[in-house]
Amino acid sequence: MELLTIPFSHYNERARWAMAHHRVVAHERRYLPMLHRAAVARVVPKAQRLADRTGSGLSTPVLVLDDGTVINDSTKIVRWVDATYGTPETTLYPAAGRESIVALEERFHDDIGRDTRFLAYWFILRDGPAFAELVRHNVARWQRAVFALGAPMAKAAMRRGFALTQPNYEKVRARLEAAVQALSATLGDRDYFVGERFTAADLTAAAMLSIMVLPVPGYGASIPDLRGPYGEFRDQLRATALGKHALRMFERHRGVAPAGWTRA
Repeated sequence: MELLTIPFSHYNERARWAMAHHRVVAHERRYLPMLHRAAVARVVPKAQRLADRTGSGLSTPVLVLDDGTVINDSTKIVRWVDATYGTPETTLYPAAGRESIVALEERFHDDIGRDTRFLAYWFILRDGPAFAELVRHNVARWQRAVFALGAPMAKAAMRRGFALTQPNYEKVRARLEAAVQALSATLGDRDYFVGERFTAADLTAAAMLSIMVLPVPGYGASIPDLRGPYGEFRDQLRATALGKHALRMFERHRGVAPAGWTRA
């Protein structure tokens, strides 16, 4: 099977993590933002290109099964992988607490994930050397060459697409800070959000916050160490209960890609 990704995207990391958790092997085809659209359009039927709160109909990740079935959207991928390969011991959706797990998972995906993506692009597009490093270490040479030619246009398109304006930055940052504090209070001093084991709620919480608390162990892409305003905000989030939870989940449960996982 194949997994189409934007390698440094936290939504894509969520899918990779679920697959690693269940030791599912795939060939990961990695694309830069904007270049991914043509690749996704080639494999995702038009009827499946449905936009939602967090992405367009041409978003990644996209999982293409050996029989040609296409699963696009990280939530659908996580649930398909778990239903297909999970056991009572390894499932990310244990029957006890499943409703709570799904509710938290959706909240992390739709709200936290959307805002951390905005902030990640806000910071990275203002750091030329870091952005160049992000491109250089995560995709094939041909993509780097193509992207270099159209980088100014691609960056401008991303700024427009995500509405990366100063007023929006202030609004999104304040909203994320409030959500992190509320979820930190919900978590308290517990290790996991639901019950006494690692579930999809914990995986999604950690994945969605990951790009604002990097570096974390096992992340499936190479991410430069940003400093300045990003570093200050990262340290602030790392000190919260939710931030500590994200780091703990990566340390305990992320693991390495299964043997046979390939990338191009």
